Amino acid sequence: MALQQGEVYRCPDASCACEITVTKGAAEGHGGDKNPTCCCGHSMEKIS
Repeated sequence: MALQQGEVYRCPDASCACEITVTKGAAEGHGGDKNPTCCCGHSMEKIS
């Protein structure tokens, strides 16, 4: 499923805890189907 506007992703590393909010979702079939990667290298987890 493509990234959707309003979704929030957080880094699972407690010492980092970076968060991002999707402000513009990806179009279906044009990527955006994987969780974003944090600047520290961890795969971010969707929280909402």
